[in-house]
Amino acid sequence: ASSVSALFAAFIFSHWYTRSTFRSALIFSAVCPVVGNLLYALAISCHSMQMAVLGRLLVGFGSAEVVNRQLISACVSFDNMTRASVLFVISDAAGMSLGPMLAAILDTFSGRDLDVDLSLPFLPAGGLIYDHITSPGFIMSALWFVELVALILLFQEPDRLNDDKDSEGVASSHGESLDGNHTVENGDDEGPPQ
Repeated sequence: ASSVSALFAAFIFSHWYTRSTFRSALIFSAVCPVVGNLLYALAISCHSMQMAVLGRLLVGFGSAEVVNRQLISACVSFDNMTRASVLFVISDAAGMSLGPMLAAILDTFSGRDLDVDLSLPFLPAGGLIYDHITSPGFIMSALWFVELVALILLFQEPDRLNDDKDSEGVASSHGESLDGNHTVENGDDEGPPQ
Protein backbone atom coordinates (compact mmCIF):
# COMPACT_ATOMS: atom_id res chain seq x y z
CA ALA A 1 0.00 0.00 0.00
CA SER A 2 2.82 2.43 0.79
CA SER A 3 4.43 1.93 -2.64
CA VAL A 4 1.15 2.72 -4.40
CA SER A 5 0.61 5.90 -2.42
CA ALA A 6 4.27 6.88 -2.99
CA LEU A 7 3.53 6.96 -6.74
CA PHE A 8 0.68 9.40 -6.18
CA ALA A 9 2.76 11.38 -3.70
CA ALA A 10 5.44 11.94 -6.36
CA PHE A 11 2.92 13.74 -8.57
CA ILE A 12 1.41 15.67 -5.68
CA PHE A 13 4.79 16.81 -4.34
CA SER A 14 6.12 17.74 -7.80
CA HIS A 15 3.15 20.08 -8.21
CA TRP A 16 3.36 21.29 -4.59
CA TYR A 17 6.96 22.48 -4.47
CA THR A 18 6.67 24.33 -7.78
CA ARG A 19 3.71 26.33 -6.45
CA SER A 20 4.73 26.62 -2.80
CA THR A 21 7.80 26.12 -0.62
CA PHE A 22 10.08 23.15 -0.11
CA ARG A 23 9.58 23.59 3.63
CA SER A 24 5.82 23.05 3.51
CA ALA A 25 6.19 19.96 1.29
CA LEU A 26 8.86 18.48 3.55
CA ILE A 27 6.84 19.15 6.71
CA PHE A 28 3.78 17.49 5.18
CA SER A 29 5.94 14.55 4.08
CA ALA A 30 7.11 14.13 7.69
CA VAL A 31 3.63 14.42 9.25
CA CYS A 32 2.25 11.61 7.05
CA PRO A 33 4.67 8.90 8.29
CA VAL A 34 4.35 10.05 11.91
CA VAL A 35 0.59 9.48 11.77
CA GLY A 36 0.83 6.51 9.39
CA ASN A 37 3.32 4.53 11.46
CA LEU A 38 1.32 5.25 14.61
CA LEU A 39 -1.89 4.00 12.96
CA TYR A 40 -0.06 0.92 11.72
CA ALA A 41 1.32 0.20 15.20
CA LEU A 42 -2.09 0.69 16.84
CA ALA A 43 -3.96 -1.45 14.29
CA ILE A 44 -3.43 -4.67 16.26
CA SER A 45 -4.62 -3.06 19.49
CA CYS A 46 -7.73 -1.84 17.68
CA HIS A 47 -8.32 -5.08 15.74
CA SER A 48 -8.49 -3.08 12.51
CA MET A 49 -7.03 -4.12 9.17
CA GLN A 50 -8.38 -0.89 7.65
CA MET A 51 -6.33 1.08 10.15
CA ALA A 52 -3.19 -0.85 9.17
CA VAL A 53 -3.78 -0.24 5.44
CA LEU A 54 -4.54 3.45 6.02
CA GLY A 55 -1.33 3.70 8.06
CA ARG A 56 0.71 2.17 5.23
CA LEU A 57 -0.92 4.53 2.70
CA LEU A 58 0.03 7.52 4.85
CA VAL A 59 3.60 6.23 5.16
CA GLY A 60 3.76 6.15 1.35
CA PHE A 61 2.61 9.76 1.17
CA GLY A 62 5.65 10.59 3.26
CA SER A 63 7.89 9.55 0.39
CA ALA A 64 9.47 12.90 -0.44
CA GLU A 65 12.24 11.59 -2.68
CA VAL A 66 11.04 13.76 -5.56
CA VAL A 67 11.12 16.83 -3.30
CA ASN A 68 14.63 16.03 -2.11
CA ARG A 69 15.90 15.52 -5.67
CA GLN A 70 14.27 18.77 -6.80
CA LEU A 71 15.74 20.55 -3.79
CA ILE A 72 19.19 19.43 -4.96
CA SER A 73 18.60 20.42 -8.58
CA ALA A 74 17.08 23.81 -7.77
CA CYS A 75 19.23 24.92 -4.85
CA VAL A 76 22.68 23.41 -5.28
CA SER A 77 25.16 25.11 -7.60
CA PHE A 78 26.00 23.26 -10.81
CA ASP A 79 29.57 22.74 -9.58
CA ASN A 80 28.38 20.81 -6.51
CA MET A 81 25.29 19.09 -7.97
CA THR A 82 26.98 15.76 -8.76
CA ARG A 83 28.49 15.56 -5.29
CA ALA A 84 25.16 16.41 -3.63
CA SER A 85 23.33 13.82 -5.76
CA VAL A 86 25.89 11.14 -4.89
CA LEU A 87 25.58 11.91 -1.18
CA PHE A 88 21.79 11.73 -1.46
CA VAL A 89 21.91 8.33 -3.20
CA ILE A 90 24.45 7.00 -0.66
CA SER A 91 22.32 8.11 2.29
CA ASP A 92 19.21 6.65 0.63
CA ALA A 93 20.95 3.29 0.10
CA ALA A 94 22.31 3.35 3.66
CA GLY A 95 18.80 3.91 5.01
CA MET A 96 17.42 1.01 3.00
CA SER A 97 20.26 -1.20 4.24
CA LEU A 98 19.96 -0.15 7.86
CA GLY A 99 16.19 -0.73 7.94
CA PRO A 100 16.33 -4.54 7.78
CA MET A 101 19.26 -4.54 10.22
CA LEU A 102 17.21 -2.47 12.69
CA ALA A 103 14.30 -4.86 12.22
CA ALA A 104 16.54 -7.83 13.02
CA ILE A 105 17.85 -6.09 16.13
CA LEU A 106 14.31 -5.25 17.26
CA ASP A 107 13.19 -8.81 16.65
CA THR A 108 16.11 -10.13 18.68
CA PHE A 109 16.01 -7.74 21.63
CA SER A 110 12.43 -6.57 21.85
CA GLY A 111 11.46 -9.67 19.92
CA ARG A 112 8.91 -12.35 20.21
CA ASP A 113 9.32 -12.83 23.95
CA LEU A 114 8.64 -9.20 24.87
CA ASP A 115 4.97 -8.34 25.06
CA VAL A 116 4.03 -5.11 26.77
CA ASP A 117 0.35 -4.51 27.32
CA LEU A 118 -0.57 -1.10 28.66
CA SER A 119 -4.10 -0.99 29.94
CA LEU A 120 -6.05 1.63 28.00
CA PRO A 121 -9.81 1.15 28.24
CA PHE A 122 -10.66 2.95 24.99
CA LEU A 123 -8.79 0.38 22.84
CA PRO A 124 -10.73 -2.73 21.75
CA ALA A 125 -7.91 -5.05 22.82
CA GLY A 126 -8.14 -3.57 26.30
CA GLY A 127 -4.72 -1.99 26.05
CA LEU A 128 -1.80 -0.97 23.94
CA ILE A 129 0.16 -3.89 22.52
CA TYR A 130 3.92 -3.40 22.09
CA ASP A 131 5.65 -6.44 20.64
CA HIS A 132 7.90 -7.49 17.74
CA ILE A 133 5.11 -6.69 15.26
CA THR A 134 4.11 -3.26 16.55
CA SER A 135 7.51 -1.98 17.75
CA PRO A 136 8.75 -0.93 14.27
CA GLY A 137 5.65 1.26 13.84
CA PHE A 138 6.11 2.94 17.21
CA ILE A 139 9.86 3.44 16.72
CA MET A 140 9.50 4.78 13.18
CA SER A 141 6.73 7.12 14.31
CA ALA A 142 9.04 8.48 17.01
CA LEU A 143 11.95 8.87 14.55
CA TRP A 144 9.75 10.68 12.02
CA PHE A 145 8.51 12.92 14.84
CA VAL A 146 12.13 13.86 15.62
CA GLU A 147 12.62 14.71 11.93
CA LEU A 148 9.42 16.76 11.92
CA VAL A 149 10.58 18.79 14.91
CA ALA A 150 14.00 19.28 13.29
CA LEU A 151 12.36 20.46 10.05
CA ILE A 152 10.15 22.93 11.90
CA LEU A 153 12.97 24.32 14.03
CA LEU A 154 15.99 24.14 11.71
CA PHE A 155 14.99 24.09 8.04
CA GLN A 156 15.12 27.42 6.26
CA GLU A 157 13.83 27.80 2.73
CA PRO A 158 16.89 27.97 0.47
CA ASP A 159 17.37 30.28 -2.49
CA ARG A 160 16.53 28.60 -5.77
CA LEU A 161 19.77 28.97 -7.68
CA ASN A 162 18.87 27.02 -10.79
CA ASP A 163 15.52 28.53 -11.72
CA ASP A 164 14.30 28.98 -15.29
CA LYS A 165 16.29 32.21 -15.51
CA ASP A 166 20.01 32.11 -14.94
CA SER A 167 22.08 34.76 -13.19
CA GLU A 168 22.75 36.68 -16.44
CA GLY A 169 19.05 37.27 -17.01
CA VAL A 170 18.66 34.93 -20.00
CA ALA A 171 15.26 33.38 -20.41
CA SER A 172 16.35 30.21 -22.14
CA SER A 173 12.85 29.11 -23.08
CA HIS A 174 12.33 32.07 -25.44
CA GLY A 175 15.82 32.53 -26.83
CA GLU A 176 16.02 36.18 -25.74
CA SER A 177 17.76 37.81 -22.84
CA LEU A 178 15.89 40.21 -20.64
CA ASP A 179 17.68 43.17 -22.20
CA GLY A 180 16.30 42.29 -25.68
CA ASN A 181 19.49 40.92 -27.29
CA HIS A 182 19.28 37.74 -29.35
CA THR A 183 20.70 34.53 -27.93
CA VAL A 184 21.65 31.25 -29.57
CA GLU A 185 18.76 28.81 -29.79
CA ASN A 186 18.82 25.33 -31.33
CA GLY A 187 22.44 25.73 -32.38
CA ASP A 188 21.97 28.43 -35.06
CA ASP A 189 23.27 31.90 -34.33
CA GLU A 190 21.63 34.47 -36.57
CA GLY A 191 23.22 37.45 -34.84
CA PRO A 192 21.35 40.40 -33.35
CA PRO A 193 17.86 41.13 -34.70
CA GLN A 194 17.68 43.78 -37.42
